[in-house]
Amino acid sequence: IFALTIGIDKYEHEEYRLEGAVADANKFEYYIRTDLGAPDENITSLRDGEATRSQIIDAFRDLEAHKDIVRGNAIIIIYYAGHGAVAKKPAQWED
Repeated sequence: IFALTIGIDKYEHEEYRLEGAVADANKFEYYIRTDLGAPDENITSLRDGEATRSQIIDAFRDLEAHKDIVRGNAIIIIYYAGHGAVAKKPAQWED
């Protein structure tokens, strides 16, 4: 099991700040470690200021390049807690 957990409470603008996203990411990471048995070295954690666009992209690239990930056989978990965005559903997506 490999995981990337991201939690962001502190945004640049005060009005966008959250309470609980980091705690949610921490709890989910605890679950991955304790219940699923993922080793610490297979988990990447990004919180608040660490979770920049470039750091998140780098974390995805690190997962892609990880030597122990066997294509088609690996379990990879990506967990994000923070603000999202609204977008129209692509036409090819089914309801």
